[in-house]
Amino acid sequence: MTQPRPRNVGVPGATAIIVGFVIGVSVFVLPGTLAASAGPAVLVSYALASLLGLLACVVGAQLGCAYPCSAAGFVAVADLLGDRWGFLLVWMIVGASAVGVGLLAHGLANYLGSVVTINVTSIAVGAVLLSGLVNLFGARAGAGLQMVLVLVFLAALLLFVGAGLPAIDTAKLRPFFPRGAGPVLAAVVPAYFSYAGFFVIIELAGELKDPARTIPRAMTISFSLVLVTYLAVTLTLVGLAPWDTLAADPAPVLTAARTVLPDTLVLVLALTAVAAGASSINGILLGYSRDLSALVERRLLPRVLLLHASSMAESAAGVVPMTMLALLAVLSSADIAALATQAVLGILFVQVLLGLALVRLAGSAPERLQHTGLRLHPVLLRCFAWLLVSVSVAAGGLVAAMSPDKAAVAAGFLFTGWVVHRRATKADY
Repeated sequence: MTQPRPRNVGVPGATAIIVGFVIGVSVFVLPGTLAASAGPAVLVSYALASLLGLLACVVGAQLGCAYPCSAAGFVAVADLLGDRWGFLLVWMIVGASAVGVGLLAHGLANYLGSVVTINVTSIAVGAVLLSGLVNLFGARAGAGLQMVLVLVFLAALLLFVGAGLPAIDTAKLRPFFPRGAGPVLAAVVPAYFSYAGFFVIIELAGELKDPARTIPRAMTISFSLVLVTYLAVTLTLVGLAPWDTLAADPAPVLTAARTVLPDTLVLVLALTAVAAGASSINGILLGYSRDLSALVERRLLPRVLLLHASSMAESAAGVVPMTMLALLAVLSSADIAALATQAVLGILFVQVLLGLALVRLAGSAPERLQHTGLRLHPVLLRCFAWLLVSVSVAAGGLVAAMSPDKAAVAAGFLFTGWVVHRRATKADY
């Protein structure tokens, strides 16, 4: 077993990890893409998607406080639903995260490529390698980088909104539902990719100072910042640029920014998008690498993945294979829309398991909830959990209906995980 990691990440660091992971480069890419089909009412899509994000925050905060250890999601699901489901949770997290890194890395590279001549693939690969290298030194180094990146891109987004919001052309917001309600509702699922990530902090619960206090506060601050940021940026975007011109625009925020900002500041905004993408990649490697370590420690993956040479190696045990998987995803596809759809399917499966785990926790081990920083009545707690499960299943069905090929890939990946777990439980690593 590895030694317990030091608890040296407080509320500011935890908030930076969540905000950097959840917002990231998607705020620069997805609103424009979705506005091209939903029109100005993409604001409604983001508002509806935020409700699922709120459910995820409540469930994540409860589980993180009840299981204040690294890889808390895996530990909770394994303890409450069984090792097989814990393994499949991590299996899908790793798959969805690797796909998500592919999206983020290509998104940041595309933004940089819109202002300077670069090799997009090389930049995407370099961003993953750099973040992996930083995270070799543990959560404190990763959180420190995250705070810097988050402050940079929030400042730039504030500049964009501050200059653009007063200058929006209200005529561009009419009609608000140019294609009816159908595209608006259809955009809710991909819009949720922009909110998918609040669970990242519970994977680091074992490295947080006073998790019962830190997790609820960081979740509350983060959700507020994320919601305000997405709504403000999206409103500014569709108020400055005609919504029907954004479909093929690789850098929609820059297009809108050029109408209100000088070229020098537009360049700064482009570089900020790169920082935003790096912050999300950093958050993925920082948070979900801990799940791989947990699988190795429970002998569900080959022990060769876990190194013991030094304390640095222990913190890096999951970072190295996670970085390798992320690089594979980056090199396999550059289709941002397809990557987003694939990642959402994995995320929704994870949310179903976490919601069911909280239902079981409230019924079988309520004493674990007595000292959490966010205490809810058991009935209300179960309502939040079942809502998350129900909405996630419904959203997954919608994604499967719209993209059956992506659903087939996700199902195949899940079945492969089931086979790997079955073999692992029979083998002696």
